[in-house]
Amino acid sequence: MIPIVNIICSEWIAKDKQQDINKNMKQQELSVTYNKLLEQKLEMERQLEEYSSVEEDNKEQGAYASQQNLSYRFWILLTILVIIVTLRKMLGKSVSMSAIIWAFIIYVLIIFTFTLSYPAGFAIWMLVLMSIILMKTGFLPSP
Repeated sequence: MIPIVNIICSEWIAKDKQQDINKNMKQQELSVTYNKLLEQKLEMERQLEEYSSVEEDNKEQGAYASQQNLSYRFWILLTILVIIVTLRKMLGKSVSMSAIIWAFIIYVLIIFTFTLSYPAGFAIWMLVLMSIILMKTGFLPSP
């Protein structure tokens, strides 16, 4: 009976050692896989941070360019208005206050047409248009 117990014990010990070996191998594989995943995670976080930084810079540059473009349009339209008034004065035609006010209203309307990509541009454009309509209908005093 002792030899049978020894055989059974030796088989169990062999199986136990084999299981320990398998367990250690699996642990090493999991450790290697975990390290690879950790490296990939860190790389993805770095790329995401870089992307966010580039996107933020792009938004800032776009806003600056848009602001400069609007400023450029404003000064061009103002210059055109001044040139028209100056030419009318030089040619001897008197410029009435009514013509100046209507030219200013048209000028403001053109400026707000450039900013129609923003909700505030739509709102102000609508207010200017409504004021023109109300002036023409007689509900508001016309210049």
